[in-house]
Amino acid sequence: TNAPPPSTMAGDEGFHLTFGSEQLLLVVGTSDAASLQVEDDWVLLDMVDEVYKPARGDFGPLNLGQIHRCVKAIDSTMKKNMNSKIVYYVRDDAELLTNAVLVLGCYRIIIRGDSPDEIWSDVDYIEPYLETYRDASKGESDFDISLLDCWRALVKAKDLGWIERVDVREYNHYINHLEGDLHIVIPDELVAFREPVSLCGEALFADVDGVRHFSPKFYASGPFSDMNVRIVIRLSPREYDESEFEEDGIRCEGLEFDGPLPPPDVVSSFLHLLRTARDRGSASAVHCSDTGLGRVGTLCALYLMSSYCFSAREAVAWMRIMRPGSVVGDQQHLLCAIEKIAEPFLQQEPSSFHSSFKLPSDQQDSFDLLAMDEVSCSTSLQKQAALLRRSHSWSTFPAADPDDAKLLDP
Repeated sequence: TNAPPPSTMAGDEGFHLTFGSEQLLLVVGTSDAASLQVEDDWVLLDMVDEVYKPARGDFGPLNLGQIHRCVKAIDSTMKKNMNSKIVYYVRDDAELLTNAVLVLGCYRIIIRGDSPDEIWSDVDYIEPYLETYRDASKGESDFDISLLDCWRALVKAKDLGWIERVDVREYNHYINHLEGDLHIVIPDELVAFREPVSLCGEALFADVDGVRHFSPKFYASGPFSDMNVRIVIRLSPREYDESEFEEDGIRCEGLEFDGPLPPPDVVSSFLHLLRTARDRGSASAVHCSDTGLGRVGTLCALYLMSSYCFSAREAVAWMRIMRPGSVVGDQQHLLCAIEKIAEPFLQQEPSSFHSSFKLPSDQQDSFDLLAMDEVSCSTSLQKQAALLRRSHSWSTFPAADPDDAKLLDP
């Protein structure tokens, strides 16, 4: 874009920019909103700074409840003050600014129907002031999610009717760690939740060392009943009595595996179980050990990719909007690799996977990873080839185009 850099306001109060409408301004300043030097026709949005709460060292988009709250406040204020400039003020902080821009973009998508590319063209000149979103793994991040990824995911969710179908009050209630630590991923279809634990007697929850644990009965008789969950999929060793779910008519399936990267047979079975439940008009709930961010996030992202045509990055972005912190470390790269080489596999039923997707013995280590240029890791080709080799039998996948397949040595 040829737009100039953000204009400096009087004094040292930061900058302001018009956000897709002469009526809507984003103002960044170095002081509190109360001391902001305002124009006569400005109306400040009555919103506190929405802050991302990290699981570990991550930084992500605001969750759906926060986005909904902000979009509702913007829309209401603009309708009540048609002849004024509406000002979203944010303190001079890269993370706060990034999520303020995220929210304003979400407003334009949800209320005005603008496209992500159109929105980005209005603000790309402030990119140096923004942060990218990173995962909850330790150390330096080698994989980032952008505002565009989040907006594109939101557009797909809106087009699928998910945004209007989410019960936001229900969502906000259950994401609380004291109320279930449960996140809707797809309304009426897919839920991710904390690993349940069998407790003594009829207890529904217990607080141990500052962490609240919930029994299967808590979920089965409460949120799962309301959400029509008819199957629970477990990705880790069982820590509870499955009969506590089964007594309420909820089927239990175990797909546990070692390590962070799911093997192909688990992915295939997982996708089949979710599609079967969806086709029967019921929802699925999935958990792994502890918080359920890595394995759960990865498999749910694969479901978004295979069933609803999300790209790998859009799937990660949506998972982090719905369940912050989801998809960690090498799981991010694996999703991008699968997106490139395994599109046919994602549509397969478990019974046909192993018979349909074997390569001749002399091609077992061949991968079509030639189009991975959008991955930020500087050694992405080698890293993803190594990941696929290490992840159980992923090397049995055919290249998307056998004529172009090349052996990539990590």
